[in-house]
Amino acid sequence: MTPREILALGLLLLLSPLSAAHADDRPAGCKPQRSAEVDWRLNEEGLILAQVGLGPIPATLALDTGAYLSVLRESAAAQFQHGEAPQMAAMGAGGIKLDHYVILPSLQLGSANFSNVKFLIGSDRLNNDPQVSGNLGTSLLQDHDLEIDPASGKLNLFTPKPCAGGPVYWRQRDATSIPFELDNNWIVIQVMLDGKPLRAVLDTGASTSTLTFKAAKALFNLDQDSAGVTRMGTATTLDGQGIGLYKRKFKTLQIGGITFDNPTLTLGADSIEAANRRGSTAQVPDLVLGMHQLRLLHLYIAYSEKKLYASTVAEDYAARAAADQGTALPMPHQPVDTLDRMEARDEVESARAHAAKREFDAALRDFDLAIALAPEEPWIYSFRGLVQGQRGDYARAIADFSHAIELDPKGAAAYVGRGEVLFVSGEAKRAIDDLNQALALDPKLKDAYLTRADIYMRTGEMDKALPDLDRALEADPGSAAAHAARCSVRMALHQLKGALDDCNAAIAADPDDEGPLLMRATLNLRSRQPKAAIRDYTAVLQRDAGSADALYGRGLARRADGDAQGGQLDMAAAKKLSPRVAGHFDE
Repeated sequence: MTPREILALGLLLLLSPLSAAHADDRPAGCKPQRSAEVDWRLNEEGLILAQVGLGPIPATLALDTGAYLSVLRESAAAQFQHGEAPQMAAMGAGGIKLDHYVILPSLQLGSANFSNVKFLIGSDRLNNDPQVSGNLGTSLLQDHDLEIDPASGKLNLFTPKPCAGGPVYWRQRDATSIPFELDNNWIVIQVMLDGKPLRAVLDTGASTSTLTFKAAKALFNLDQDSAGVTRMGTATTLDGQGIGLYKRKFKTLQIGGITFDNPTLTLGADSIEAANRRGSTAQVPDLVLGMHQLRLLHLYIAYSEKKLYASTVAEDYAARAAADQGTALPMPHQPVDTLDRMEARDEVESARAHAAKREFDAALRDFDLAIALAPEEPWIYSFRGLVQGQRGDYARAIADFSHAIELDPKGAAAYVGRGEVLFVSGEAKRAIDDLNQALALDPKLKDAYLTRADIYMRTGEMDKALPDLDRALEADPGSAAAHAARCSVRMALHQLKGALDDCNAAIAADPDDEGPLLMRATLNLRSRQPKAAIRDYTAVLQRDAGSADALYGRGLARRADGDAQGGQLDMAAAKKLSPRVAGHFDE
């Protein structure tokens, strides 16, 4: 959950579903009149982004039914007339007062035009999406009825015409209606969570739905330490405060006649209230209903009647398919839900933990769960590709990386992963092609340079490996792996002084890696520094008594230092461990 999703104005929101009927056979005078139609889409946080006009400038605003006043980022507001707004000031995260405004000569919402519109000025951190100029609150909309139609990707404004039977012009089998109240300008309805009644605020500016700990304790005897309550991490407010966030799965959430089974809710809306308590007396309702549920509903907010009408998006598509002689209509692509992405990330972390213990079957089961939650997230397939490579199933690893690339052709990391697996599968040329593509996409990607250098090293092309390692260290000067690899390459190219510098840097960066220590010992041996070589070889043997290379190298160093007997004993012991070890030392 991001700071904007929970905190931007300290104003929250509400939602709920619609009322049932069939054909709209009301008189024409009773039907609501559409006054504007606005295109919208969901962003990666699951928020509704509407295409508007700020004066003559096309812009994107996030629809925020949890905020009464609208807000522009500082950067978007810079070109408009500024003023102080003591009478329209609002409290931001951590009690930050928003008391300056801009006047837009006009705001276009589709064909509707609003003149001399005031927006408060907020931080450029107001929203995580840099393409979003600000948030559209409800103060401009309350003289209209508002429809949010996911199936068509439209926001519709209507001139209200109260009539018997309600204003909604579409009728689905699961439609429902719920009365709402305006509490601190929040749309508040009653919902049922596991059979318990709650006051909920409709907030399209929140990615997830959040229950207060106060309500969780009073109704379900839950706190942070209860079974089934898990920590999600910490959200940072706009003024730098950290707020602990938790989640729990419940049995049912009922909004009017619509039921969500097994909903996962975040916990901690009262922590949000505390973050905004300075200078504000507003009390957060029990539940903030966010886009985790709302994105699945077709909504009509009838301010004229103080009623919320809703049906499910799935039922919209079923009705359209039936009207189109049974033709199945494809559901539109939507970004992965924020909470689903969080839960998928938890499953991936569990999978990686199993893989680290070589529990590959358990790891793959966790990956299946993650993909079920977020089937279009390419990074999940990349991680599964890494694990498939670990277990030696190179065909499935290549398939996973290829699918990640299909989902995100600009994702350089998937090309690196596929390149590694292609090389161990014996396809060196295709591997290099993938790494070249990764670097074309991201010329500073250290892992791509390291992997391509490793392939060149394995194929004996040290002169090609060296510049790649130089570039890797330009991208990350402290990389122990890059210094260690360049030490090895420089040894092979007889650049002993540079090799020693790299080995020293690798050891300093990662003292627990015995590889650079073993290479430095061999460098000291070649440089006729037997005592330093003995010291490093002994340090390696203290960590790994079975290292044949360290034993044989120490034997050579002892012999060079005048201890022929000790040297002979070490070399003999090394040959018992590895009969061909002498070949590693040109002997």
